[in-house]
Amino acid sequence: MENKLTWVSHPVKESIKKNIIALLGIIIILVGGFIWLYIPGVLMGFVIILLTLLPYFMPTKYSIDEHGIRVQYMFQNKLYEWKHFRSFYIDENGVLMSPFSSPSRLENFRGIYVRYGDKKKEIIELIKSYMG
Repeated sequence: MENKLTWVSHPVKESIKKNIIALLGIIIILVGGFIWLYIPGVLMGFVIILLTLLPYFMPTKYSIDEHGIRVQYMFQNKLYEWKHFRSFYIDENGVLMSPFSSPSRLENFRGIYVRYGDKKKEIIELIKSYMG
């Protein structure tokens, strides 16, 4: 097994059902904004949608190597070193890398969520090997 892995996760390309739900949500927010606040409401709704759903619509590039996990998203490029993580949790869409050794309510805010993309098995094996 190689010690470095790079992949791109682009959630909008992975599920038609989620795309339909996201599109309906966008339409509801924009129509609601127009009904209550007219044009300023539509603009506010659009900005809110853009900021909250951008990670869903834009690709994220991940790299795992002996130094840690690198996340590249739009204009952000961040390396999270392995010493930052104390535990991890695997689910069907990705791995939550946590800085806490036991479950905490702060994990979602202080940890990072690594989406699988199309390399689920390799990602899990590599994270397990580095986390020991």
